[in-house]
This record gives sequence, structure tokens and C-alpha cells, in this order.
Amino acid sequence: MTADAGRDFYKPRGIMAIAGGSWVAVPNDGNIWQAGTPSDYNNAEGDGYPFERATHFEFFSPTGYYPTNQAPLRDDIGLRMSGSDYQRPRYTLQNVATDSPWNPWNSFEKPSFNIYFNSDYGSDPLDYVLFTNYPVHKFQHLRLRAGKNDNDNPFITDELVRRLWIDLGHVGARGLFCSMYMNAVYKGVFNLTERIREPFFHQHYGSDASWDVNYSWNWVDGDATAFYQLLSTLDTDLTVAANWQSVTNQMDVDNAADYYLLNTYCAMWDWPGNNFVIARERSTGPNSRFRFAVWDAEGAFDVNSYYNKTVSYNTISNDLLLDTNDWNNLPRIFRRLSTSPEFRLQFADRVNLHLFNGGMLDDRDPDGSGPLKSHFAQRLGELVTEVGPLVLYNTGSSLNTSAFDTWVARSEEHTSELQSLT
Repeated sequence: MTADAGRDFYKPRGIMAIAGGSWVAVPNDGNIWQAGTPSDYNNAEGDGYPFERATHFEFFSPTGYYPTNQAPLRDDIGLRMSGSDYQRPRYTLQNVATDSPWNPWNSFEKPSFNIYFNSDYGSDPLDYVLFTNYPVHKFQHLRLRAGKNDNDNPFITDELVRRLWIDLGHVGARGLFCSMYMNAVYKGVFNLTERIREPFFHQHYGSDASWDVNYSWNWVDGDATAFYQLLSTLDTDLTVAANWQSVTNQMDVDNAADYYLLNTYCAMWDWPGNNFVIARERSTGPNSRFRFAVWDAEGAFDVNSYYNKTVSYNTISNDLLLDTNDWNNLPRIFRRLSTSPEFRLQFADRVNLHLFNGGMLDDRDPDGSGPLKSHFAQRLGELVTEVGPLVLYNTGSSLNTSAFDTWVARSEEHTSELQSLT
């Protein structure tokens, strides 16, 4: 990406500019930026169009990655910082203009970005085959992910889980990995992926209607009216056929079963109280049912010891059934669904489909020492091949697969947990 360094990227006016102020300790919760004088400012905390900068974007791929007649991508875009309400005031970004690469072990020094394609700059939307063997090629937004909790090594966790989610038969955000340069200076390895907002659903569902999109507690598109109607329906007696039919009219139950199954299989950290997407088309058609999507899934597979969710962790008992706070909607939805014998049967069917007989989450070796690999091993292997050289260059270490290897070696433990509900 190229732009004016001081106007668009760094100090004094760029999207990563932090001038003055100081970082004040929050008890047991890191440090947050605070202004000390009226002239202090922190653009990294800003959101929305005023904090967007015009940037030239180019994307080059290795020989053979795309068909030989596909040209490199060159376009003008709007670029914004990305970050949660938690992360933005904790960004430090003191050496972003000079460091190469940005510190891969510090998520507050290596930011993520949102890329906007609109007619103010260039394409509206981008029409480019970014992901091979993929049905979508038009993009209004993209996210350039720094990795957050998995920002150095192995760096593949979120993308692995999102690809598994797509493999289960659902709409998800596809990504790829790249080296990122700003004004020809190398800044590190990033995960370029679709961004889940209303335009994402328009492309995947062939829709031109408005959508309700809840992104980790925020209705980033639409509103919560239909969602509260769903919660009210879930609170009825779901052993009554008419009530259960009303639930199935309002949400895709197979999608919900697979969503809880995958997050349970991965022992997802910082979930279910955070990091989720649920969306519906604002219509009365087939897309009007609520569906989940996976996002911010780097908390999977206990890749960091502070997750404290090993392969033996029981997500169903500890996080879904034990959490009885009405404000935490994901456990509430699961608890109410599990009161239905129909859902329990459907959940059992999904467990059998995906975790046994060569299913997408059946991570057992299919032929011992033979050449065949489980689907999980295939997905992991392709990511190691794709990202391994970038991780090695960026961190000086080979891509670490030990967390995933442990998961596979002890697969019976998470399989038995899922069977407990069936």
C-alpha cells in the first residue's frame, strides 16, 4: 500500500497517528491511552469516515497461484484502522513508521485494517478473483488481519477455523495470507480476508435487501427487533410442535447446531461471550432466518496457554449450560434449543455427520501409516504450506503446529464431550 506517510499512515495526520498523552494502567487489564493536554490526540481510537484515508492498493501473487492470464490487482481504496473497543485505546503504535517488520509478538504494535472499495477512490465494488475455487469475486470491504491473539506463530488459527466452517457447508469469510508493505517498507505477515458486513451477505446470498447483522454485540447493520422475537420464541415450550416450528421459521437450526459443534470441538476461548456473528435478511423469504458465522476464531485449539482451554475442556458444560446470564445470548440460545427433543436429534445427526466416518471434523487418521489424511489434516497441511515460509521469515521460527497435533492425538476427548448431549 502506498500513500502520503504523514497525511495518511503515520504522524501527524495519518490513521495510526498518536501524539502526546500517556498510557495509564488499568487494574488487571493492561494500559489505556489518555490525553494529558487539549493538543493530544489518538487517531487509532477514531472510527468512521473521518478516519479513512485514500490509499493506493496493489496485490501481487506468486507464480502459479492464479491462472496465468490473471493480472495483479491495482486499485485505489479507502483505508481505516480496525480494532475492537477494547483494543483501540490500548494501541501504542510508537514505532510503526520505522519498524520493519512490526513487532509480531505485540498486538498493540501491529494493527489491523479495513479496506473499502467505493467510487470515491476506485472500484465500487472490487471485481477480482481473489480466492481460487470460490463463488464470490465481488468485494465492498476486506479486512487485513494482524492476527490479534495469534499474531506471530502459528498465525493460522482463525483462518483454519473459518475454512473448516465453510467446509461444514456454511457461508463464511474466506482469507489468504500475504506480506504487507507500506510505502515499500515491509511490515509483516497479514491475513487478507472478507469482512462480515451487509455487503458480504449480499454477495454470498445473491441478495439486494437490507440485513440485520450482529457483530459481537453490535448491530452493525439493521437492528435487534427480529432477534428479540427469536429469543421470545425460544423461551416458549419447545416440546410443543407449533413452538418448535416457529423457531425453525426464524433460524436455520442446522446452521446453529454446526456453529455450536465447531466452537465446542475447538474449545473456543473468548467465546461465547464475545466473537460471534448472527445475521438475517430483512425479508420474509428463505434468507430471513437467522444464521451464525464464524469470526475472530484465533481462540481455538488452546494455541496460547493463557486460554486455559485444553482438549479436555468441556465447553458444553462449562460455557453453554453453566452460563445462565440472560444477557449472554449465545448460551441462552443453546440452552433453550437443547430443551427441544427435535434439536437434540438434529444435533446428534450433525455430530455423526461431521465427527465420524470421514466427516469434516473427523480428525482421526483414516488409514494408519498409509497415505490418506483426514480432512482436518489436509486443511492444516495446506495452511502450513501456504503460510509456513512467511512465518519463518517474519519470526525466525518454523510454523508451530504442536497445538493442532495435540488436538488430533487426543481427539477421543472432545468427541466424547459432544456425544454427551446426543
